[in-house]
This record gives sequence, structure tokens and C-alpha cells, in this order.
Amino acid sequence: MVVGALIFHLGLELMREALVDTFGVVNRIEYATILSIVLAMAVLGFNEGIFLGILLACFFFILLYSRRSAVRKTYTGSAVRSTVRRLYCQRRFLDNVCKQIQVMRLQGFMFFGTINGVEASIRQLLDQRQWQANPIRFLVLDFALVNGMDFSAAEAFIRVRRLLEAREIYMVICGTGRSSEVGRALRKAGVWSGHESEYVQTFPSLNEALEWCENVLLQFYYLHQVSISGIAVPQIYSIVTAPHPDSVEAYGTSPRRAMVSEATLSALSASRVQSPQVEQRQLAVTSLLRQAFQDIDPELPVDDVLALIAPYFVRKYLGSGQRLWQAGAAPLGMYLVESGTLRVHVDNGTGSIEATESILPGTTLGELALVTRKRYHTTVIADGDAELWELSKQAFDELCAIDPVRMLVFVRLALAYSAQGMSAITAYAF
Repeated sequence: MVVGALIFHLGLELMREALVDTFGVVNRIEYATILSIVLAMAVLGFNEGIFLGILLACFFFILLYSRRSAVRKTYTGSAVRSTVRRLYCQRRFLDNVCKQIQVMRLQGFMFFGTINGVEASIRQLLDQRQWQANPIRFLVLDFALVNGMDFSAAEAFIRVRRLLEAREIYMVICGTGRSSEVGRALRKAGVWSGHESEYVQTFPSLNEALEWCENVLLQFYYLHQVSISGIAVPQIYSIVTAPHPDSVEAYGTSPRRAMVSEATLSALSASRVQSPQVEQRQLAVTSLLRQAFQDIDPELPVDDVLALIAPYFVRKYLGSGQRLWQAGAAPLGMYLVESGTLRVHVDNGTGSIEATESILPGTTLGELALVTRKRYHTTVIADGDAELWELSKQAFDELCAIDPVRMLVFVRLALAYSAQGMSAITAYAF
């Protein structure tokens, strides 16, 4: 009698916890699952109720999770750019053609319930009306926030790959490693660089993927420049390891080519307008500064400022792997890159440094720290032999004392130049 009463009391407590305490706390689907389990146990039996609960839990999990979009955000290359510091003519060209880069950030666990939404979003990009408004050349799929993928989702990307190939669109995969769960699933499905399709490329990060896309677009710019002026293609754009067009005609006769051709002519014409002024000046520093500050603010007396500061720059050489500055050090000066490439590294908080930005020839660095007097929060390392021009902190202070008016113009130019790349860096936070 006592044991029976104890079991009855325990059953009432479990019933209260399952039906009363959860009422209004869990959502309706979860409460319906609990109620179904209780009724099944009362009518059919304990084991049957557990089995029914497992089935309902799986069903409702698929139902709820498939309602969540696997596409976190989509944007064009105009909204998010690589962190590479480029020449003015390159930036002007890319400003007009980066719409051909479409970035799609994915999230969550990808399975048959969520992959349909991803595939539908991609098909919408290729819709005839959307295509006429914004023809794309690259589709960048960022898997950084994807924590898993089943075989059905990987199979769906085979269909996506074929769909993109039919339009000659590069499928650029980033944010996942070769040995990761997502990477293994994609490799088994044949959606990885090095497989049968040259239109599939993979990169560790979104920044590297965007840099590759921009470099492929810039190859068209330089190939067009060769056909017009005979100037050789810079080596950095002639040794891209990924497949790239070998001629101007590789882009086809489509709205994409019209957009790229128009942007190329616009950038070349802007460069030719400024080139006579560059040739009249013998100093290499003046030429480099004009390339960097070109067209930032036409109303500023750039020539007078450059004539003042150019003699104060001193040539500096860096060997491969040599550091220009270390994080935490006091500012040393401002630098112009004449040849070679520099990499900007930041501490990721785990004791190791990670490359976040590339500095190409014809660009500047260090101007923010020089003006604000703040210590460096990055480390800059030469990626191969590099040749620079340095405006030291002492020379900068001396110039400010000699001619503060023209130096104020120089500071405005330097800050405006730095501001051009800030939006590309902050875009990665969203």
C-alpha cells in the first residue's frame, strides 16, 4: 500500500513537471510533443511512448531547423573588398566592376531541409531580370559559420556548380579547410579546386577569395592596357596560380564584358590624364606619392606639397621576412612602397599572428601612426625583398615647423588615403 502510494505520488510529480511546469515555457510544438508522449504512454505503453517521442522530436527538429535560412547575408564586391592596398587606377577600375563579385555567407548545419533555400537564392541571382541588372563573374560562398553538412547538401552544390559553369561563373569556396567536416563533404562530392572543373576555387578565408577575384578582374585591365599602350603586364598579375583569361576575349560578349571594358577605359583615361605631370618630375618619391594621392581631392595643391616633402624621403631596403615595425613600438615614420609586397599581421589573441592586409607597390603605410603618435598595433613583415622610401618622424616634425600650412594639406591627403581602405576592413565584422 505504501509503495503503491509512493509510486502514485511520484507519477503525479512527473506529470506536473511534464505538463504543468512546461506550459507557457516551451513553444507550442515542443509542448505538443510532450503531450503526445504522455498520452502514448498512457494508452499504448511506456516503450511505445518513448519511441513516438523520438520520432516526433526528429520530425519537429527538421521542421523547425529548415525554417531557418542558411544564407546569413549576401552582398556584392562593392560592399566588401579585400584588404589589399592598391594603386589608384586599380581602385578606380575595381570600383566599377566589383559588382561582378557576389558574396554569399552561409551559416548553421546544412542538410536537405536548408540547402533548398541556398539553391533557390543562387538561382534567383541568375534570373534573367537580375542578370541584366547585375551580371556576375564570381560567386563567393563563405562557409566560415557553417558547422556541418550532410551528403544531400554536398550533392546540391554539384548542381550549383553545373549551373554556374553554364554561365561561366567561378564558384569560389572559402572559410573551410580541406580536412574539416565541410571540406571533406565537398571534396567527396567533387566540389573543390583541383577536381574536374576549373571554375571551382577554394581559399582559407574570405579576404583571400576576394583578393583572387579582384586579381582576375585586374588581369583584364592589364591585358587591355597591353593592347592599347604596349605596357607589360605586372608580374604579380601574370603569375596568378588559378585559372584566368589569357586574352581579352575570354570574358565573352556579354553585359559583364561591357561593364569591364567601360571601367577599363575609364581607369586608363584617368591615368593618362595624370601621367604627363608624373613624367615631368624626376624624383621617384614624387611619382609614388602622386600615384597614391591621385584624384583624392582635386582642390588641394598637391604639387606644392609633394615638392616640399619629396626631398625628405630616404630610401630603405627590407629583406624577405624582415620586419618593418613591431606591434607596440612607437611610430617611426611614413613609408612608400616602390617594389615588393608587405604583409600586415595582427595578434589573434592566442599568441600567434595572422596576416590581414597586403601592401602593394605604389601605396603608402604608417601615415596614421605618424599623425596620431599612437603606438603600432600591427606587425608589418616583408613578403620577399622590398624597396621603400621613408619619411621619418623627425623629418615630419621638422617639416611641420618649417611650413605648417602645406603640411596640413599633406596630412589631409594622407588621412583621406587611409580612409579609403577602412570600409573594406570594417565590413568583415558584419
